[in-house]
Amino acid sequence: MKKPFESPQSLRDKIIGLGEHSIRKHYYTSLQEQFEELERFRAILDQSKEMIFLGKDGFFMDANQTSASFFKLPKEKIIGSAYASLLPACITNKITYLLSEKQYNCALMLETQIKKVPIEFTLQIIPFRDTPYVVLFGTDITERKQAEEEIHRLGNYDPLTHLPNKNMLKERLYGLKQSCSKGQDCGVSCQYQEGCKYSALLLIDLDHFKELNDTEGHNQGDLFLKELTRRLGGLLARGDFLCRFGGDEFIVLMESLHVDLAQAISLVESCAYAIKTSINQPVLLGHTTHLCSSSIGVVIFRKGQQDDVIKQAEIAMYEAKNSGRNTIRFYDPKMQEAIKYKVAIETSLKRALKKNELELYYQPKVDDAQTIIALEALVRWNHPERGFIPPSEFIPLAEENGLIIPLGAWVIKTACLQLARWSLEEKTSSLTIAVNLSIKQLQSDNFVATVERILKSTKCPKGKLIFEITETLFMGDVDAIVSKMRNIKEMGVHFSIDDFGTGYSSLSAIKKIPLDELKIDQSFTQDIKSTDDEAVIIHTIIGMAKNLGLRVVAEGVETNAQFEFLKNAGCHVFQGYLFSKPLPFEALKKIL
Repeated sequence: MKKPFESPQSLRDKIIGLGEHSIRKHYYTSLQEQFEELERFRAILDQSKEMIFLGKDGFFMDANQTSASFFKLPKEKIIGSAYASLLPACITNKITYLLSEKQYNCALMLETQIKKVPIEFTLQIIPFRDTPYVVLFGTDITERKQAEEEIHRLGNYDPLTHLPNKNMLKERLYGLKQSCSKGQDCGVSCQYQEGCKYSALLLIDLDHFKELNDTEGHNQGDLFLKELTRRLGGLLARGDFLCRFGGDEFIVLMESLHVDLAQAISLVESCAYAIKTSINQPVLLGHTTHLCSSSIGVVIFRKGQQDDVIKQAEIAMYEAKNSGRNTIRFYDPKMQEAIKYKVAIETSLKRALKKNELELYYQPKVDDAQTIIALEALVRWNHPERGFIPPSEFIPLAEENGLIIPLGAWVIKTACLQLARWSLEEKTSSLTIAVNLSIKQLQSDNFVATVERILKSTKCPKGKLIFEITETLFMGDVDAIVSKMRNIKEMGVHFSIDDFGTGYSSLSAIKKIPLDELKIDQSFTQDIKSTDDEAVIIHTIIGMAKNLGLRVVAEGVETNAQFEFLKNAGCHVFQGYLFSKPLPFEALKKIL
């Protein structure tokens, strides 16, 4: 059946109706999807571990579940509430400020506490369609804070005693400087110095603490340090600062003692002696009792003068140790000048060895007829700026810092080269040269090889080089040193014992050592006429030496009377100012 004809109008209405239905259906579908998308978005935000807030016009528009859980409120209670009802004033004030200044789209980090929980907020103002919205993210940083505190504790506190360490001490000293009255440098020229109180720093070093660790073990040493910490803490006044500076070193910082120096010194002395006395008391460690002493260095200073106080306290402490330990020493600027001079000499000595600034002087040894038969080589140093520096200043320093090894090698080589040259001339071919040896040279593992190398490279004739040693050798491992001496003696080098009679030698020890010569110390020579005892000692030494097959040399001979007495006593080699002082090589050539 044929459909009835539809007018254009009815057809248009039908099409429009179908269009409206289609549009209406599409609209509702879109809205549903948007709603579901929003729900999914909110669900995701609720899973976030951060608190998230959205606000406008001073009120919260939305918040996630983490925020509700933190404040123990349903989200419905948060939404619509004012910022100030939940957030601390520092956050709300910052929101107000950013809105008033129209500081948009810039993230601001703020740290605060809510209910004693540390929270870090990220705050941002975002404009949308001419309306500024507040977006706030809050993170519980409790774990981070605990980690930071642990890092700070490990970096600034001693794990054994729980005392502050040297890092905290430096911070404390820096803070003391910053608190200086009027912010001035409280040196001599400071106009506010008169009103500044003195402070003091005490460096406490335990004497022979290593022996406790070595004999009883580190556990006992740790127990001792803990007990010492307890004792020291009980002695200090409120405000005093105690720290563990090193393994067996403690520091006490006493701030704001007194404006009068004498009063400040009195207070520090009382504290230092109380500390020393307390440390001297025995400590029961398990079933054993340990006794200990301390060396304490003290420096007194004003605020603003503390840049070098630790170094100055160390100088004073070492002075206490050098004075026999178990004592207290106050820093004196003269000590620091001595240290500076010592360091300068050490630096210059290293340069002198490189630039050949040293020189050998020779002091003759003579026979009964006062004919030169041998010489002793003595190192001298004419500093290009300081002038002549006595051996008594630079030799002990070289012993202390190890420079005696290269210095001694230089002396041996220079003497050997001279002996090689003299061996080519008839008048000087019989001469010998004696070189002083340090005990540290003999203790060196490479010394035997060094001597062998020098003898070969210089072509030094055998039997012409003599090494003079002192009786300090008997204080060490004699057997090891004797073994080295025998090896060297096989190379054609002789040995002489110097300054005999003043040290630690014994007949049994002398018999072990491969000696060729014995030198009577000048203290016996110079007192020959003053007491009969000296004469008896000299006769005894000469008789003993002859019985042992040793040649005898008398040093320090200054008068004819001494010379005649020694000849009659059986000595046949002499050395001293009566015959010649030590001479540089050019002067020596004239008398040879």
